[in-house]
Amino acid sequence: MKQRNSLELFGRGNEVLRIEGSLVFYKDVNRREHKLPIANIQRVIIVPPGLIHHGALMLATAQGKGGLGTFSRPDIRINFVSKDEIPYAENIQKYILDFQANAGISSTAEPCALDQIAKLKTLLDSGAITEEEFEAKKKQLLGL
Repeated sequence: MKQRNSLELFGRGNEVLRIEGSLVFYKDVNRREHKLPIANIQRVIIVPPGLIHHGALMLATAQGKGGLGTFSRPDIRINFVSKDEIPYAENIQKYILDFQANAGISSTAEPCALDQIAKLKTLLDSGAITEEEFEAKKKQLLGL
């Protein structure tokens, strides 16, 4: 049996994301492979799985599907169900940020609204904040 690479993430729809050197390889549900240079990545977002939603690792570039400079639709989104996948998603995130820092590429480390909402959702799921607190903060972060 092949040992799993710590820089691989398996999605719920047979997707696979892996990192080799300076490239991210992503096999979609149709088994087509896509490549994305790490240098082009602007955001790396992890959304942990909750009671009613899947977790996700999202990679976005400034020229991504959401249009120039927007991050509404990531270039790559891999959904996962098990919390066991979170360490693998975190390893990938850390690798990308470290790679970019070592190469002098502007970092994606600053938290965006989606990152903060994901953390708030984790707090909500754990019971640390109420639904009302979650919704109020979410609206504030989204500028609504």
